[in-house]
Amino acid sequence: MFNKLSQKHQQKFFRTEQLSPPLKRFRVYPQTLDEVDQENEIFLDFKTAQEEQYGGWFSTGMFGVIMATIIGLSIIIFNQHAHLIDKLLGAAGLVTFAFLVMGVPGIIEILKPLPAPWRFNRRTREVYALDESGQLYHAPWDNIQAYLSTGTVFIPKGGPMSAAVLEVQLHRFGDPHYKLNISLGLTLGGQRYDKLRLWEYLCTYMDQGPGFETLEMAIAAGKPIFEPDSGLYNVLSPEERQKAREEFNRSFIVRLFALWEKYSLILNLQRWAYRRALRRPRKHAWPEVVLERCRPDGPTTRLVDIELLPVVQTPAACSEAPSLAPQPEQPAPKPAPESTEARIAAHRERIRAARAAKIQSRKSFKTAPADGEC
Repeated sequence: MFNKLSQKHQQKFFRTEQLSPPLKRFRVYPQTLDEVDQENEIFLDFKTAQEEQYGGWFSTGMFGVIMATIIGLSIIIFNQHAHLIDKLLGAAGLVTFAFLVMGVPGIIEILKPLPAPWRFNRRTREVYALDESGQLYHAPWDNIQAYLSTGTVFIPKGGPMSAAVLEVQLHRFGDPHYKLNISLGLTLGGQRYDKLRLWEYLCTYMDQGPGFETLEMAIAAGKPIFEPDSGLYNVLSPEERQKAREEFNRSFIVRLFALWEKYSLILNLQRWAYRRALRRPRKHAWPEVVLERCRPDGPTTRLVDIELLPVVQTPAACSEAPSLAPQPEQPAPKPAPESTEARIAAHRERIRAARAAKIQSRKSFKTAPADGEC
């Protein structure tokens, strides 16, 4: 009963559409929201969700420690009724508590390396990704499985919030049965037209390369924004859109957010932590099969073409007659005593011996005469 209700709830509030295959294009301007890590003529690196949120714990924790320090200094300066030793002990205890609760988790976060980004190779028309263990996943761009889900998420004590999820499906290199779904861009608070612009950005890059016109360029040039598949700007005339944009830019909230984006201590600390992490190696390095295909003079074969190559027999090998004399069996090469294979073989041998001893003890127990029998 509950499963049926959840399925009906999902069908009511969420809608899923397939974007590929075949690659579906939309009449919208391409746009990204600071999700591209680097972009050139060969490949585009897309930030993961972990990379976009990197430094959030550190900036919030350091802000809490700074506020606790300010409160502690205020206690020392303005509290005239307590002794100086008591004020110093109280302020030190407050700062220490704030550092242990908020500062230490933030420092642990910035000590971790950044994960590898998702790479869109325009040269071979492939998509690469590494999971948490460093396993390589890939998919050809022209046959990639891409889905867009839009709907409403109900947050407890927060009310409804729009959500839009753009996912692509990859498979593990050398073992296509293992799948990996990666979500492009933020999920909560997103709209369908945002994901359509992101999808159009990736499609345009894979077809044309960098340097194409984006939504920001069109707005800066004063072009009329007409997006038939967006549904955002189609309800207003060009004059109404211009008037709404001017009123939006003059609003106090927009100016306040602009000042917050520029001078906020939390955001500046997060940017500093992210710039520091970019100077260090990533958590997992790209395999050589990916790096050589990202070079201008590298191979143009796709990973899907080389992971399962069929074994082709030559005509000479097929025409050879089988030998009548039986060939002596070659002994299997023994692994080195300290190798992993030797340890695994010894462990399996111990398991077989333990099972054989257990079976033998059961047989002897069954054949033993019971108490009182002659």
